[in-house]
Amino acid sequence: MSGFMFCTGPCINCGTVISFNPSYVPSVRYPAPDGPKEPLCRRCATEFNRIIVRRGDRPVPIHPDAYDPEPCP
Repeated sequence: MSGFMFCTGPCINCGTVISFNPSYVPSVRYPAPDGPKEPLCRRCATEFNRIIVRRGDRPVPIHPDAYDPEPCP
């Protein structure tokens, strides 16, 4: 039997509850630098990328499966 797995939790930035693939979702450590990884919703991850690109840094890639269920065997 096979199926799918996903996680739900709040975005660390805006608090919106999201479903996400824990293997691919963009995340930040909170509290930094050693805290657990906390997920970012797509909107906050996209805004984060806009900010860092304006600073001249490279954007953090958002995996195409970051917010989709993960197949399980």
